[in-house]
Amino acid sequence: MVSSNKTETPTGAASLAESSYVSVDETDIRVVMDQNPSGGKPASEQNTYNLEMDPCLAGRRKPTNLPFCPHCSKKNVRTMTKTYPTAVTWGAVAVGAVVFFPICWIPLVVDKMKKTDHYCQNCGQKLATLKPLEGVGVKERS
Repeated sequence: MVSSNKTETPTGAASLAESSYVSVDETDIRVVMDQNPSGGKPASEQNTYNLEMDPCLAGRRKPTNLPFCPHCSKKNVRTMTKTYPTAVTWGAVAVGAVVFFPICWIPLVVDKMKKTDHYCQNCGQKLATLKPLEGVGVKERS
């Protein structure tokens, strides 16, 4: 007589979403599911090291030296920066155009009004991002 108390394992996408990994057979093939997705950002855009809070980079808009790169592990790396306007910058330009038109372009040339990305010169990975107006009123070290 066959027992009717079979334990059925769920199959399909629903079961993959519920479990953190799936083991198959003795070869132990695993499919690892990301429980904390990063919003669909590619690996190059993810910043898992939180270097924005690093005292070496906090509020710095100019290239700076870091003790090491967390991506390529090279010691004593210098960052390269890319600074570009965001919606905050263009909003300041619009306000400037309404208030006093001849000086509305000033937010486009002031680095603290723009977003700044720090990249490793060795591997090219993004290390930190500084938002517009972040670090305003903080004196930079020379």
